[in-house]
Amino acid sequence: MPISTFLGLNIGVNALETATQTENVIANNIANANTPGYAVENALIQESSPFPADNESLPVGQLGQGSQVSQIQRQTNPYLVQQDRANQADLQMYQSHQTVLTQIQGILNEPSSDSLQNSVDQFFQVWQTLSTDPTNTAARQAVIEQAKTVAQTFQTVTQQLEDVQSGLAGTIEGQVNQLITDAQNVAQLNAQIAMQTAIGQSPNTLLDQRSVYLDDMSKLAGVNIQYQENGTVTVSIGSGSNPVLLVGGANGSEYNGHQDLQSNPLQSYQKSPYIETSSYLPSSGYTSSGKASPASNNLITLLQSGSILGNAQGLDDVNKTLANLNSFLDTFATAVNNQQSSGLDLNNSAGPSIFVAPAGATTDSSGQPVDSQGNVVLDVNPSLTTNDIAAGSSSDGADGNSNANAMVALSTSTNTYSSWTYAGVVSDATQSGTASSGTFDQTLAALVSGVGVEAQGVQAGYNTSNALAEQSSNLRQSVSGVDMNAQAAEMVQFQNSYNAAAKYISIFNQMLQTLIQNVG
Repeated sequence: MPISTFLGLNIGVNALETATQTENVIANNIANANTPGYAVENALIQESSPFPADNESLPVGQLGQGSQVSQIQRQTNPYLVQQDRANQADLQMYQSHQTVLTQIQGILNEPSSDSLQNSVDQFFQVWQTLSTDPTNTAARQAVIEQAKTVAQTFQTVTQQLEDVQSGLAGTIEGQVNQLITDAQNVAQLNAQIAMQTAIGQSPNTLLDQRSVYLDDMSKLAGVNIQYQENGTVTVSIGSGSNPVLLVGGANGSEYNGHQDLQSNPLQSYQKSPYIETSSYLPSSGYTSSGKASPASNNLITLLQSGSILGNAQGLDDVNKTLANLNSFLDTFATAVNNQQSSGLDLNNSAGPSIFVAPAGATTDSSGQPVDSQGNVVLDVNPSLTTNDIAAGSSSDGADGNSNANAMVALSTSTNTYSSWTYAGVVSDATQSGTASSGTFDQTLAALVSGVGVEAQGVQAGYNTSNALAEQSSNLRQSVSGVDMNAQAAEMVQFQNSYNAAAKYISIFNQMLQTLIQNVG
């Protein structure tokens, strides 16, 4: 079989095309160095098919026909990607939870001159001062003014905690909606990727786009991701043998992800009751009888990590803090009002209540005033005058100090409360308040320290997860990230290859011209 005179020219052209395509890949890498989700691409080069074909022969054997780019390969390491997504999910959970706990600590503002505990201490201190001169008008006015300070301080703290509570509920709702949007986008990209894979294409751009959504879903909800043979993925939440699908498919009781994805990429998303309803918020019903059981389709109970869970844990802590404040205020107001009514004021009558319901408040089952969110709120009796302060009693008369001393004694008396611990019980079906006892100071100190201990534990978790996330991100980037120095070196390498191939074609052209002239 004769060998074509132009075989060498074809080899040179193949070399030029290989160098050109590789340089295009390098240029694309450089252009997308900072594109979210982009994984560096590599041109895989292989020998072109030899001449002649296998069923033919030459005396000298087969001759090479140069090189060709066989595939544009996306550089990823599935294990490193999975590890990084898991670490980022843990980091987001601790970071979100830590942010809320910091807000709670800032609102409680302990220790400080404006704190809850200081306002209560000062309330009993003015009674102590009154006991030394029970008919002193200024001392009696000080009792009224400090009672107003106590009421205002607790109202402010309660309102600020309710604002955080409302803000977190809105944040979680927005994050769940984002999770839904990401799931829709992944499902749509799955369908496109499956089609491209079926015709032998490498859908690198689609894979990059899907990676962005999968990363976001991992940070939001710590999702489980399973890769299928046709390039699609299934995304689920929850652990155990029956995770709940966000992206996937169902065929009766048999799961067959990639077939259903191609026919109806949003099928499982549309059917999922976990993200179809608004019942994903953690239960906020903390009462003396316990915590209300969350709905059976509560998304929060399925999560293992992610910022949604971190915010839900923070919301749970806000709910507990409000429940503990409610328990404290219920006991405190009742004790103070009862003691006031057992004494005699300067009108020689039983002292009227010091703390009453603010305007617009309703009452709970125990008779305490509550706001629209069901939290205990106090105000000072607007009709209270200095003559109404009951410092004396029937034993020493209206101008005595026995009741003032009894009021001071309340500060060191032991009371029983329903209290809730800060231990991340979002997924628990129920939780009842634990009976605890202590003075008013001890109870408030326990409330503050409970938040502080929880914050320390979350901070420790954040520190660990932050270090692991940084390490896994760096490892992932070492494989998938664009190294500009490496790309520059490859660019020079293939530029030289291109120049050499061009020089070869030029020389080969001169040879052909000489041959044609000689033959002519």
